[in-house]
Amino acid sequence: MIAIVGAMDEEIAHLHAEIKNAQKIPCGSFEVIQGTWHQHHVVLMQSGVGKVYAAIRLVELIHQFHPTLIINIGTAGGLHPDVQPLDVILPTGIVYHDVDITGFSSNYAYGQVAGGAPRIFRPDERLVTMVEQLPGQETLLQGIMLSGDSFISNRAKMELIVGQNFAKDFPIAVDMESGAVAQTCYYYHIPFLVLRAVSDKVGAENQHMTFTTFVRESSKKSTALLGQLLQRLPVDTL
Repeated sequence: MIAIVGAMDEEIAHLHAEIKNAQKIPCGSFEVIQGTWHQHHVVLMQSGVGKVYAAIRLVELIHQFHPTLIINIGTAGGLHPDVQPLDVILPTGIVYHDVDITGFSSNYAYGQVAGGAPRIFRPDERLVTMVEQLPGQETLLQGIMLSGDSFISNRAKMELIVGQNFAKDFPIAVDMESGAVAQTCYYYHIPFLVLRAVSDKVGAENQHMTFTTFVRESSKKSTALLGQLLQRLPVDTL
């Protein structure tokens, strides 16, 4: 079973339309969509926006469906100057930009949560390699994704955070759920992958309008890339 997680209806609508034999199934306090896609048994979850919603609902899904792979799809805000709306991003690591317990102990780095978790959560290397090798991915952008509970629109504020804490990481984008998904997968020992497409550039003029304009088209691109992956991913090998 593969679990696919997106925060907003706009981010999962294209994928929902692709699922065969789709059924709504109760899952804790919400519903998920269960069916098949490219011969894989999948369960599609709309997590809601932000870390807590994503973590709560993903834990409920894990307990009920026991997925062997979790994939987070949707949109992201571009950070790197070269990143443009509709660019597709394959994060090689996920870091919280709004976690700081360095004042508690020098054993922690900025962005690292307590409890033995790493500073950077790493997606499954085998799946990352498979995506890299898909046809037509010459323009696929890779790098560190920042994640936290803010829709970042203040470019100067984010540049300060990056300059002080992530200068050596060269983050390319930011979102609001992938950190929670990655951390949950880390603690449950479930491989994960994040596929996002850029809907807006952080700090750009009319950023919110850009997001509204591109959110569906960006989500369509990340869904198409996921479809390519599942076409080539052997069934029941995870």
